[in-house]
Amino acid sequence: MKQSIKSALAIYFVGLSILISQPGCKEHTVISSGFAPGINNVDILVDSFSILTKTKYYDSVITSNALQYIYMGAGIVQDPVIGKTNAGIYLQLIPGQIGLDYTKVIVDSAFLILPYAGFTYGTNTDQNATESFSVYPITEAFSTANSYYGFDQLSIGNLYATGNVNIYHLQDSVNVGGVYVNPHLRMKLTGGSTNPLVSDLVAASAVSSDYPTFTSKFPGIYIRATDTTSRNRSVGRPYFQLDGSTNYDEANVLLYVHSTTDTTTAQYTFYFSTQYCAHFNQVTHVYTPAAMAYFQSTAISDPEVLLENGPGAVVDVKIGGMRSLLKPDPTTNITKAPIITQAKLVYTVSQPTTAFQPPASTYPYSVTVVNGADVLSEVADRYPVASTSPLLFIDGAAKSLSSSDTMQYTLNVPREMQLQLTKALADPNNASLDTLHIRLNGSSDFWGAYRAILGGGNNSNARVKMKFNVVYSKLK
Repeated sequence: MKQSIKSALAIYFVGLSILISQPGCKEHTVISSGFAPGINNVDILVDSFSILTKTKYYDSVITSNALQYIYMGAGIVQDPVIGKTNAGIYLQLIPGQIGLDYTKVIVDSAFLILPYAGFTYGTNTDQNATESFSVYPITEAFSTANSYYGFDQLSIGNLYATGNVNIYHLQDSVNVGGVYVNPHLRMKLTGGSTNPLVSDLVAASAVSSDYPTFTSKFPGIYIRATDTTSRNRSVGRPYFQLDGSTNYDEANVLLYVHSTTDTTTAQYTFYFSTQYCAHFNQVTHVYTPAAMAYFQSTAISDPEVLLENGPGAVVDVKIGGMRSLLKPDPTTNITKAPIITQAKLVYTVSQPTTAFQPPASTYPYSVTVVNGADVLSEVADRYPVASTSPLLFIDGAAKSLSSSDTMQYTLNVPREMQLQLTKALADPNNASLDTLHIRLNGSSDFWGAYRAILGGGNNSNARVKMKFNVVYSKLK
């Protein structure tokens, strides 16, 4: 029987995809058996559910996770609707070679290099837009053994260096000695061997026989916008890639030296290593009154909600009426859960803007309320978490609507809904199990970037109203 149902469903999906995309979906609509003649003991139904939507603030985001590529943002963005976000980078460096004798060389010049990741959040059309960055020493223990959140802050010392960067031209390749290399922020460290950053790196190297000893002697550097208080204009925030394999596609301090005994020259580097170096992106917000209204609303459900890349605004979604699908069989009086074949949450950007892009992708978490606090866990559709295949199924990527310039997202969570129905069936007196509770987060590619104002579950505009459409089957 199971195989027959699967075969029938394969035939139904073509018709269902057309049916679900139509507005005004009727509840408990039975699809005609004409779609799959010959099978008459299974009903395929389409349903929609009421949705409550709220904006919440969530800053407990670990920004020190080592993803495939480590992108970190530095600088300030002033969004006219949301407000100001400031990002700073904490990172460690290690010497390219342990045991070098710096007493036999003279440092001719030195540069701090941060490779441009190819993305600037915010306005990136002003060719004269500049940002001033300042570099400080980290003065407390900093280790890969610990996780760091976006709100964490480490103690820093006196200023190492300051440099101005043209944000627009960060995207251009750089000519170094007649060779064009990857685009990067290139901050000159004046003074050669006497530059405080250079001298601290050299001093730590002189007393270190391995990398862990070096990072204990030199905890790292902190890079942020020089002016974090008085800036009040829109500007782009560039993102940099910390990990790489060469001087110009990995974060490093590059020294140009010559020998004190002959005419030879060399390049010495202190670079970022994913194996030995800790890092995290600190992101702070100063929201406008308009943005704060999203967080402070006392309504049960809001017609619009705010979503940002973490840390920041997330969307709380409560889908009610799960128990409406748990009905006793009229003949046996036995209550069973239907088979969920499709469960799609669809949400749309209601106020598109070109300067401050919506998240490229979104991600769901299952929410359980314990002692009044939200506890997050992976949705059932994410397993096995070691595989990336479930991510492709869940989707959550932004897609452009052909009829407008806005973006729309679709999340597929049938297994999560099936699990909720199973729990509700096993615990009929638990009222909370009548609600499927999901948290929507922005993607984690670029911390502190992206924002979107989405249509909520009770939005009056059918085009942007959040929807949850379900397809399920019930044996007769």
